[in-house]
Order: sequence, then C-alpha cells, then structure tokens
Amino acid sequence: MMENKQISWLTMKQIVAKTGIKATTVNRYKDEFPEYVIYRTNGQLLEFDKDSIPRLRHIYDLYKDRAEGRRTTERVRDILQKEYGTGESPVIDIAVVSSQPQEQQLMSMIANHLIEQDNRMVAIEFKTNEILEQNTEILASQLEIKHAVNERLALMSEIAATRRDEKQQGFWSKLFGF
Repeated sequence: MMENKQISWLTMKQIVAKTGIKATTVNRYKDEFPEYVIYRTNGQLLEFDKDSIPRLRHIYDLYKDRAEGRRTTERVRDILQKEYGTGESPVIDIAVVSSQPQEQQLMSMIANHLIEQDNRMVAIEFKTNEILEQNTEILASQLEIKHAVNERLALMSEIAATRRDEKQQGFWSKLFGF
C-alpha cells in the first residue's frame, strides 16, 4: 500500500514535456506496467504522480537499450521487479463518483472505460474513412493521368502515321515525278 504522502499530479501534457516520451508510449507503459506508473482518472482527465516520471523514463530507457538485444515487455517487467519490487497498484480517483457506493463506482469506471474505447473506435473509423477518401482521390488522379497519357500516345501515333504517310507520298512523288 501507499504511504500517506502528498501526491503531486501532472497532466499527460506535462508528463510528455518533462520526459520527452510520446503520449501514446506513456499510455502503453501505464497499461503495461500499472504497478509502477501511478495515475488517476478524473472524468476524462488522466493525471500521473510526479514520482512516476523517473520510472517512465527508466522503462523507456530499458526498451531503448539494445545492448542485450531487443527487450520484450516480460524482460522489462523482470528488470523492474528486481529494481522496484512488486510495485503499487495505480491510484484511481474518480471525483465525480467518490460519494457513490463501491459497486456504483466500479460500474462508473467500467462505463468510463467503455466510453473511452468507443471514442477510440470512432477515431479509428474516422481515420479509416479519411484514408479511404484519400485512396479514392489517388485512384481518380491515377485515372486522369492514365487518360492524359493515352490521349498523348494516340496523338503521337497520329503524328507518326502522318509523317510516315508524308514520307511515303514524297518517295512516290520523286519516283514517279508527280
């Protein structure tokens, strides 16, 4: 359990600024190593204990260090357990539902998680639609280019045929004196 201490909370933006680690990576570390990264949620706001900064940085460095080859999550977890022990569970502090009974808090946490997952799915769908629209535009551009190339090839073919006909006509004119 955690000692009674004053916790200083930092937002994701502050964590990213202080560690230089991308938000997506911080989120992955939070999910992969919740016993070492202390955080809380307050509605949709995600906040981290400032004491998690050195641990996040250390996890980042463990993955980055390729001296022993690429490290797996299991290997990083083993190293963290040796250095920090088993760790603490993350702090989850939902101010909105703190006065509700424990079951309702749990249901609210689950609902918040489902809403977050739904928002992620909507974002993925949006990105997918953007990509499909871009692919459609690319295909339309490719068809326009193909059409223009075919027109130019046809024109070049006509020019070549005309020149060939002119040469043949000039040859026959010289030969028969027309």
